[in-house]
Amino acid sequence: MSDSTTVGFNTPWWGKLSAGLIGWLLGGPLVGLLGVGLGHNLDREIAGLARAWLHPGSRSERHRRKLVLLTTELSLAGALARAGKLAPSARADAFGALCRQLGLPHGLQDTARALFDDGLRADFPLTAVVNDFRRTFHRRVDVRYLLLEYLLSFIQQSGQPNPAQRALLIDIAQRLNISEARLSAFAQGRHARQSRQPGPGYSMEIAEALAMLEVPAWASQQEIKQAYRRQMSRHHPDKLNHQNLPPERLAEAAARTDRIRKAYETLRGLGGG
Repeated sequence: MSDSTTVGFNTPWWGKLSAGLIGWLLGGPLVGLLGVGLGHNLDREIAGLARAWLHPGSRSERHRRKLVLLTTELSLAGALARAGKLAPSARADAFGALCRQLGLPHGLQDTARALFDDGLRADFPLTAVVNDFRRTFHRRVDVRYLLLEYLLSFIQQSGQPNPAQRALLIDIAQRLNISEARLSAFAQGRHARQSRQPGPGYSMEIAEALAMLEVPAWASQQEIKQAYRRQMSRHHPDKLNHQNLPPERLAEAAARTDRIRKAYETLRGLGGG
């Protein structure tokens, strides 16, 4: 696998990718679809716009982080598919499952496929892509683990991982400053969580924790803390006592509050707080 030192903007589909994804991020799926339609004829113009828009100091830093997360997940999944030598049908199934997991609108399937296919290339710049992701989320260990969570899920969807896939996943983790031992422990913990019902020792997956707090992975540390406080204030049983609710409703509120607390602890425990 060939690695370049920088990510360029000169891939044939970059105009379509930029217009479609930027449109979706800033204006919703319909604008995104319009962007995909226009992208075929706007490669040069959109590439220039993307350079400015993706600049770390721009006002769209939040959207830039979202774009980096999505593009990294999809392209690295393609690299794992290539390493696993997946049959076209298995590759398509795993790709579809990943898109559903990421919540991508159907209209962006072609754009997502372009990113995924880019990862299939023999000259895919893995080092540059992972380094950009690490720089973007250098203070968010939880998001780095979230990326690994999605990639582990992709491998699981595509069947039993082969040695080449495991080696590539270890390489990606180490480039994110996550050791092989920590990756192994994380994967084992994830498997254990999937094979048992939540109980006293239950710990959430990162995606589940983010959903519980109703925040995206690209939210800032402060936004996560604010979301935690907001959810606790909204659902805490003490706040509901004066509403004369039945005991079962209060018990539900207490259980939800416990899950909210566990969600926050999950993110903080990985370095997200």
